[in-house]
Amino acid sequence: VGLPEQNLALVLERVLSAVEQRFLQLREGKKSTLKQAYHQHMLRYLEPSVFVKEGHAFTGTITGVEEDGRLRMETNSGTVYFAFKEIAWVL
Repeated sequence: VGLPEQNLALVLERVLSAVEQRFLQLREGKKSTLKQAYHQHMLRYLEPSVFVKEGHAFTGTITGVEEDGRLRMETNSGTVYFAFKEIAWVL
């Protein structure tokens, strides 16, 4: 079931507007605003959760994302960093 063309056009308009807003924030150097918005929408941000790496489960709390894209997490071992798909959530 598809959406009528009018609805698709409205969705596209809203997406492009949101992208433009974020682009303008980036161009204006508002990195902290962008980072805050990103963290607000990040799943399980600042919530202790169970993860798995190489078959071993551990508890950690996501505390941010580094400039290079690695996930920053606090664990019993201290602050650790993970690359994309290096860990997984235990649901």
